[in-house]
Amino acid sequence: MAGPGSPGQRTYEAIQLQDETGTGYGVKHVGNKPRVSSMPYLYDIAEGNVSGHVSFLKLGYNADVGATSEIISSQGGAYVFPAAEQHMHLVSSSVEDDILTAGAVAGTGIHEVIVYYLDDGFVEKSEVVTLNGQTAVETTATDIYRVNFVNAETVGTGGKAAGNISVKNHDETITYGYVPIGHNRMRQAVYTVPVAKALYVVQMNYSTVTAAGKAATITLEANYDEIAGHVLTNFFMPFAEVTGESGSDSIEFKMPLYFPAGVDIVVVGVANASTIVSVGLRGWLE
Repeated sequence: MAGPGSPGQRTYEAIQLQDETGTGYGVKHVGNKPRVSSMPYLYDIAEGNVSGHVSFLKLGYNADVGATSEIISSQGGAYVFPAAEQHMHLVSSSVEDDILTAGAVAGTGIHEVIVYYLDDGFVEKSEVVTLNGQTAVETTATDIYRVNFVNAETVGTGGKAAGNISVKNHDETITYGYVPIGHNRMRQAVYTVPVAKALYVVQMNYSTVTAAGKAATITLEANYDEIAGHVLTNFFMPFAEVTGESGSDSIEFKMPLYFPAGVDIVVVGVANASTIVSVGLRGWLE
């Protein structure tokens, strides 16, 4: 930009970049040349460069999907969401998922898990629970309404679950979370969007192993109707679906699937022969 100066002399004013608050900021440079990086939006989210946005990953695995529709989760069967806030019991099928066994020796499996849950206001909370092998341990929290993730917090020499770890209701008749033997995180395609958040799903990858000539159908469902005015429903509607024989692939959503706060999401499967199904949902929360 030209500025005042002596005749025949051209001067320049500095250009300053400002953020949305009017505060100036510098630009990284190499040898006085601006260092510019053009990065896809999702890459910036993954690197933590976009305020209020976090990457999202949800895994599910079911070793025996059959003729009746069931959740893509290691425990299989239908999934029942809690009807009210409650405390829960955590128990393993192995005595090795325990900090101290009967012989006062730490178990080889998972010692502690962290349960990420929502209360009935869909507020995000968490609790670390110390396991006691095959003896159920009660959560301190009494306001668990949705179980979103269960991950290992501390482990023994095995580095993973020695048995199947279940998160159940007080009577231990309903399973809300499940960490399968040989793993250290829940592999359950169930999720509920927290309050003041929105979930955007950009990819559903899947893999199936079934008998020759047989096929499985995998469906992403949610209790949400975007056509009727973005409202929650008391039933589940399909948002993505694929049918195929053995193989693996992914669905890329050119326009991300949008789910607002309070929406329950599940991935279910059905097949005409016993089928192994694994799925992964990827996207971001904001």
